[in-house]
Parts: sequence; structure tokens; C-alpha cells
Amino acid sequence: MRAAGVGIALAGLALAVRSALLLGGRGRPRRGPRPAFILAGPYLRMRNPLLAEPALRNQFGAAYDEYLRRVPRWVPRRDAPSEDAGA
Repeated sequence: MRAAGVGIALAGLALAVRSALLLGGRGRPRRGPRPAFILAGPYLRMRNPLLAEPALRNQFGAAYDEYLRRVPRWVPRRDAPSEDAGA
């Protein structure tokens, strides 16, 4: 039972680190156009916006609306779009 808990905690930590790196600007393309709206990592499968949704809609417009349409809010989907699908 304890090993399962440690495994879940480590998976959660890895997910938190990956999310923090993406939010901090890591994971953006180094060459070519740099889209303002990055759809990568854990944000391909589920969303939980840290900002109020109207603020994100105002900042990203149609790209954010497409994200809302494609990515579920709380329960991840197995058939997530590929990382290069969103820009």
C-alpha cells in the first residue's frame, strides 16, 4: 500500500513539474514562429485554467475557444490531440 502511495506521489510531482515548466515558458519552439498559445504536455488531455476564462479568451481569442472545444475540463481523455495540433 505504501509503495502505491509513493508511486502516485511521484507521478503527481512529475506532472506538477512538467506543468510548471510549460507555464514558465519552457516547451515553446526554439526556432521558427513562437505561438502565444501553447498546447502541450498535460494540457493536451485536460484543462484547469489558472486565470479566469474571460481573461484567457481576451488574450488568445479563437485559439482559446478551440482549446475549450477540444480539451475536457476535469477528466482526461485518452484520444488527446497531438502536441503540434494547437498553436
